This record gives sequence, C-alpha cells and structure tokens, in this order.
Amino acid sequence: MKKKLLFLMAAIALFVPSVKAAELTASTDAELINAFSTAASGDTIKLTANIENHKGNSSSLMVTGGKSLTLDLNGHNLSTDPTMLPDSTGNLTIPENKSIIIDNGSLNITGTGTITHKGHVAVNVWASTTSTTEPYSTLTVGKNVTLNGNTGISVFYGTTTQSYGGVVNFQGTINATENGITVNGYIKETSNRPVINVKAGATVNAAGKNAVALYGAGNAVWNIEEDTKITGEGSAIGAKSGTYNIKGGEFTATGAYVPRPENYGNGINPSGSTIQIETNPQSYYGNVEMYIENGIFTSKNGNSILEYGSDEETAVGTIEITGGDFSNPEGIAPISISDPLKELQESEQRVRPISIVTASFTNEIDNKYLAEGTVSIKLAAILSDTKESTIYNTIVVPKGTTFDEDVIADLNKLIGEEEDGYKLEGYYLDKELKTKADFTKAFQENTTLYMNFVKVEAKGNNTETKNPQTSDINLVLILSAIALASAGAALSIKKRTVKVSK
Repeated sequence: MKKKLLFLMAAIALFVPSVKAAELTASTDAELINAFSTAASGDTIKLTANIENHKGNSSSLMVTGGKSLTLDLNGHNLSTDPTMLPDSTGNLTIPENKSIIIDNGSLNITGTGTITHKGHVAVNVWASTTSTTEPYSTLTVGKNVTLNGNTGISVFYGTTTQSYGGVVNFQGTINATENGITVNGYIKETSNRPVINVKAGATVNAAGKNAVALYGAGNAVWNIEEDTKITGEGSAIGAKSGTYNIKGGEFTATGAYVPRPENYGNGINPSGSTIQIETNPQSYYGNVEMYIENGIFTSKNGNSILEYGSDEETAVGTIEITGGDFSNPEGIAPISISDPLKELQESEQRVRPISIVTASFTNEIDNKYLAEGTVSIKLAAILSDTKESTIYNTIVVPKGTTFDEDVIADLNKLIGEEEDGYKLEGYYLDKELKTKADFTKAFQENTTLYMNFVKVEAKGNNTETKNPQTSDINLVLILSAIALASAGAALSIKKRTVKVSK
C-alpha cells in the first residue's frame, strides 16, 4: 500500500505545472516601480533603458514579504534624485528617499550599470528588530555593479532600532562621499548579527572629509577577502563594534592625521589612520575583534592602527596580526593606543589584546605588541661614510626563523637593483659594519640588520663602487620580501622608496 501511494503521488506530480520565473522589463520610472510591486519570488527585473531622477520613497523599490528577486542593470543606470520638501517649520529638507530597500527579502543586483542616490543611501538592507530572526534580508551585488551615494550600502532599520539577520555579499564598486558600507550602531546582541562579505574584486572608495570606507558601528561580522581595495579619506576601516576577518586586500587612508579624534555618537570623526577603533561605551557594543591574516595597510599621514576614545576602558577585545604590510610616514608609529589599552597591553598577562605573529612595518614597532615566541628584525638603511642609520623598517617573525637561500638571493637581487647609482653592499649586525649577518642562523632574539648602501660610478665600460657622499638620495628597499621557510609563513614582496638624509 505504501509503495502504491508513493507511486500515485509521483504520477500526480508529473501533471502539476512548474512555476517558471518571469523576466520583467523596465524602461521608465513607472515601469520599474510596477515591476518591484508585482514581481513574484524568483523573478528578474531587467532595465532596458537608463532611468534618471527616479522619485524614490520608502516603498517604491522595495523587496519584502520573503521575495527573492534579481535586478539586472543590463548596461543601464538607475538614478534617484530626491525632491526637496518643507518640514514642519517650513525649511526645505531632503526626505529619507531610498533608491532600493530590502525589508525581509533577497535581492541580487547583476549585469553592468550604476545605481546612484543623490541624497543619501543607494541600497538599504533593513534587517529584523529581533536577534532571534534567521537571515532576514540579503543583498548580493555583482562585480560589474557600481553604487554611488552619500553611502553605498547601509544595514539599518531605524535611528533607534536594532537590525539583525542582514547579509551583504558585495563584489562591485562603491563611490561614496561619507560611508561606503555601514552597519547600524544599535546592534548589540551576539546572536544572528549581520554578516558583511566583501568579496574578491570589490572596490570601496569613500572620498570626503569625514569619509570612512567600511564603518562598523553595530555588532556585525565583516569578512574581507583578498584582492579587494578599500580606500577612505577619513579611514579605510572605522570600528566601534564587531568582528573583522581580514584575509587580504589593500586598505588606504588618505586624509589628514588626527591623533585623537573626539568621540562621535552618530558616526565617526576622521583620523587619517588606516584602521581606527573608537571606544564609545555610552552608545555602542564595543568588543572589537580583528583578525588580520594578510593585506597592505597604508596611511598617507597617520597610524596603521589607531585606538582611542576613553580614559577608563577600551573597545578592543583582540587584534591578532598573522601577516600583512603596514606603511606610515616617517616618525608616525604604526600602532597608537589609549591608556586603558596600553595598561592591558603592558600587563604581565600571557595573552595580550594586540598580538603580532608575522608582519612588516615601515617604521619601528614597539616590542610590547609582539606575540609570545616572536622576534622583530629591524632593517636600517645606512650610509657607509657617515655610519648614520636612517629609516627603521621592522619585520616580525616567529623565533627560530631562518631564511631560504633562494629567497635571500632574490632579496639581494631586488634590493641591489641600482637606484640613482646606489646599491646594497651587504647586511651587518653592527652599525660599524664589521660583522656580517648570517641568514642561515635562526633568529632567536630581536635583531637589527644594517643594510650598507654604496654608490656605483660608471667609468667607461667599467664601474667603481664608492661610499655615498650625497645628502639626499632615493633608495629602493624591499621591506617584506622574505619567505619564512622554517616558520611556514610568507610575507608579500613589496618595494618602497625611502628618503635617506646625511
């Protein structure tokens, strides 16, 4: 009987017509609004023309009711130009018009094209107000999609409301004047917190005085893959809460350096540091965890990592660095922290909040940041005639590290490339250049390696090597060109131009 019943059910299923996803097209504002309103789950909405000055409102382009939709830009652009409206006092204001809102649903933006909101946020992910809700709203943005606006993507619900179960998968480009991707600061629970996946190939640009490329106010999980480019004028990453898993990418801050910005309860003030972490216990969850496995972190004017905000506590739970290249201007510390975090970092506890296992820095790094069982190798450029050491560059490696012969040969070759007539003569353990370094011996303690540069002068078809006598030269240095065979780790090869003064 059971077998007969199963056979009957299968036979009936053959005669049930399958529901095929539809493709809706839109070439005008009205058609686009209608498509979002009438599309069924699984449907695709395809633009067939540019749609300019879409008069968005809180419901016109909304994905809700558990729907899963695809928006195919199809080589076209969508622009939202909010209308100035008078408020209760008669002053003209820009309403909170949104290009697109996902409120309990899923949207996949594909094709090639641009979505621009001239007033505020290009795409809003409205997640659940309760932390028990399973993935509630999901946004996926393809690699050929560009989002322009004051903010590119906001995981948000309201100015006083928590927002859980939001998922963002981003692989496109954002050009923002304030925040590239932001997460609402009222998210304070640990269960079902938002997840932001910045995929390989993604680019986020935040150009503006207060611009932060990735702004994590609330408690979210950020997963940042290799081959990403994250640039902010204020900072590349501004964190008040959350977990940051950084697998690689290029992170750049271009703005003016502010050593200790004032706390800001509705955003984050700029610092010019690549990563800035603000403690603001009155309004935010805190407990920042950051796991950096690789990447290039460049600040044009400030620190690589800046932590600040309180004289009594710190938002930092853990910062673990197991790879990466960190660049700062001469005289700027790679890491700058508040007194409360400094007290924890300098305590006798075995596990410190900031732990560096493997990384490279253009400037000297304080040994208090080194993980247990690691050593620092400082590279100092030195002129043979003056014995003056100049810019310190630091590589952090596990104790017992030895350098592979092939890697050393490559390192010598690259550093020895002539630049303005100068080349590397050798590595020494002393400033007097008497004891040459032996790379076959394992590094068991903190060490300074002095790199002796000499001048090469051409004489006919021959060259003659002399000590430099100039007061201003450019030397090409390889700061992180070391494969750590014994440690099973690797740092990326990177050239830097360093100014050396007599």
